[in-house]
Amino acid sequence: MFTGYIENIVTLDNLTKKGNMNLLKLKLQKNMPDVKIGESISLNGVCLTVKYAEKNILTFEITEETLSRANIGSIKKTGLINMERAMKAGDRFNGHIVYGHIDGTRKIQSTNFYGKNKYIDVGMSKKDMFFLVNKGSIAIDGISLTIGNILENKIRIFLIEHTINKTNLITRKAGDHVNVEFDIILKMASKVSMPKNILTKEFLEICGY
Repeated sequence: MFTGYIENIVTLDNLTKKGNMNLLKLKLQKNMPDVKIGESISLNGVCLTVKYAEKNILTFEITEETLSRANIGSIKKTGLINMERAMKAGDRFNGHIVYGHIDGTRKIQSTNFYGKNKYIDVGMSKKDMFFLVNKGSIAIDGISLTIGNILENKIRIFLIEHTINKTNLITRKAGDHVNVEFDIILKMASKVSMPKNILTKEFLEICGY
């Protein structure tokens, strides 16, 4: 489990196919000797398991299914990825409960990282609206963020300097796809409150049925 508080920004070193799996190699800004093989780490909000750990390089196995649902496969070499290690028992909740099981990708409609009101607009579908609450939580590329406004076909998230400077958001632009994980509490609540006419296969998958 994670909290959406990004600890490091890491660089994509290589993504290669090996048999039925893919090997994702990341370059750390500094060595992390305490990272262990088998450890769970969130990368752009996707929970992955460390396969190899050597000096400043971490290697993960990643399935085709994960690549098809997440934006990791579209990141170019040396591209920036948000990283968070799994939460320890007794740690503070710096964000909200994040499982690392993303609900898919959504497209950025616009960004504004300068001036008084800094924000990012992310497109949402009508089905997504059942998992959104004004001033509620959402994870974007693994970052715990607060929904500022819910608009007709998008959400606007207002940003503070710390979030812009300490995550990969500053590299994002309109048209990019970001990984999205809706708040688990709202997803659970939706199971008992959703209208019957919305029970599509896609919707049920997001809810965890």
